[in-house]
Amino acid sequence: MAHAVADALFNEKNCLIDAPTGIGKTVAYLIAAIIFSNKKNEKVVISTNTINLQEQLFKSELPMLKRVLFKNLRFSVFMGRNRYICLNKFYKIFPGNVKIVEKMEQWIKNTKTGIKSDQTVLSDGSWDDIASDSDTCMGKKCSFFQSKCFYYKAKRFALNSDIIVTNHHLMISDFLLPEGRKILPEHRFIVWDEAHHISDVATNQFGGSVSTAKIVLTINKFIRKNGGILHLLRYKMATYVDDQFYDLLNCLIAALKQLKKRVKLIEVSHKIMMLHNEIIQIDNDSRETDEIKEAVEKIIAMAKPIIKAIDKFSDDDSILFEKMRIITLIEKFADIKNILKKFQFKDERFICCIRHSAKAVTFQISPIDVSDFLHPLFAEKTNILTSATLKVGQDFSFIKQNIGLENPEEIELKSEFDWHNQVKAFMVKGISPLDKEYSVKLEDAIIKIAAAVKGGILILFTSHTQMNKTYDEIGPILEKDGKNPIIQGTVPRYKLFEIMRETESILFGTSSFWEGVDIPGDNLSAVIITHLPFQSNRDPVINAKMKYYETIGLNSFTKFLLPDMILKLRQGVGRLVRKRTDRGVIVFLDYRMKTKSYGKTVSSSFQFDIKDLSIDKTVDEIKEFYE
Repeated sequence: MAHAVADALFNEKNCLIDAPTGIGKTVAYLIAAIIFSNKKNEKVVISTNTINLQEQLFKSELPMLKRVLFKNLRFSVFMGRNRYICLNKFYKIFPGNVKIVEKMEQWIKNTKTGIKSDQTVLSDGSWDDIASDSDTCMGKKCSFFQSKCFYYKAKRFALNSDIIVTNHHLMISDFLLPEGRKILPEHRFIVWDEAHHISDVATNQFGGSVSTAKIVLTINKFIRKNGGILHLLRYKMATYVDDQFYDLLNCLIAALKQLKKRVKLIEVSHKIMMLHNEIIQIDNDSRETDEIKEAVEKIIAMAKPIIKAIDKFSDDDSILFEKMRIITLIEKFADIKNILKKFQFKDERFICCIRHSAKAVTFQISPIDVSDFLHPLFAEKTNILTSATLKVGQDFSFIKQNIGLENPEEIELKSEFDWHNQVKAFMVKGISPLDKEYSVKLEDAIIKIAAAVKGGILILFTSHTQMNKTYDEIGPILEKDGKNPIIQGTVPRYKLFEIMRETESILFGTSSFWEGVDIPGDNLSAVIITHLPFQSNRDPVINAKMKYYETIGLNSFTKFLLPDMILKLRQGVGRLVRKRTDRGVIVFLDYRMKTKSYGKTVSSSFQFDIKDLSIDKTVDEIKEFYE
């Protein structure tokens, strides 16, 4: 793999590499990138999807390579700006209680990075109050700028680095920025690890969403008594402003409170409550959208005189900081307004829908196809894309079509694992989601399989409802049999993994648990797939994508739904074997793999054979495997 990456870099060509787990791909592409960087004096950016892999590269692999092979290696990690603490914000406006402030001050003294993930004191909401951002940054006027600002430290390190580790979100954001406002140092060479996520990240980047919770949070930053902008301005400018200015402030507060009430009305309206946890594609003339948009426009208009009034006191740095905070929040409201505007003026390239959960209503805009948006990025730079799941069946067509990548070199690396001896895979006859008795058969099969497996088990679902129902029905039975059933959502994700590593448990998971689970050894010795992970065409975004495929003359099932499902299925199966010493079983409890015409395509995507057996014979073979 190192040779393939080096060849692509030196010859400046785009390359796709399907690299299975266990071959050491991170070290391979890092060695190639470092050698290339040294020879050509070019920066290479390594982009990942997850923070976990980012930290693995920065804290483990790169220090090891510097110590063992490349003594003069210069490397850095560079995250999105809001991952870094802004010391100016912290010391001026942080509203935390005394104990939390003391803990944060201690962390600030000890941390080398100032990155959110390095601290355990603050929740996401509190961190947002002190996160670095370009709008409130005072630059050279800030007392922390020269030596203490963590963001600018990271930026300087990146500027002087050979290898820069970052993430897909920042990579795509940076590409969209005009010259002069770029975040990353100039670069022409990118290695994308976890590349199967690029399309999803781009969909979020080129789309947008705003939730009622986010609007209320933005409002509170204006009006809350502890640290709210308007209250601070009243205190700091009391001797400078007249009653008219106070009236303006009161008017703005009233407008914000009114917006809060309107948001609340939408959250409890009959139309939305009837669709709890459902998705609605709304009409362009939505009354709810109009009401919020009008209130937002009023806020933007009312804030302008405040900003103008603050200009009279521009010599006061603290007042200047409050002005920048107001401008930032007004820009957030402008973003909200722009998203809501798209609900009124139809753009064929985007789908608009409302998503409703127990906590918030979200207005979402999603591009139907991101390939046109991404094509310039892949055309202008040299890109190496790698993942354990890039191929579907025998080719890379799906990933290329999804992201607009033209004529790349395509490489498939063979697994180092002995799949025939390390893994036994079974497809259980007679269990299908199309069967009315599916839930009963599923529960019975899991109980029997759990009794036969020696070690921990990961059970993957595609539906929270099905997962919770199954857990509620059979959890007590498994516990009575001496097992330790645990389920997603009861404790933080990392805690579930700690439990899995320390005990032989049975983890019920859905959504994100199809990937990112890395528990080598006997603590994960079986994976049960309850349902083929097809996306639902009841989701307006998925439905719009399917219609788009049909309009360009492609079969939406074979060219979109099926390959998308196979990539996710490969990720789920990949949780089992992480090292050459790992052994275990995979059980598919969805017999559509046999009865449907696409079954052969699914089976051919794996490097192991799948036995088609009854549940009793499956259990017998599992027992024999562990003996």
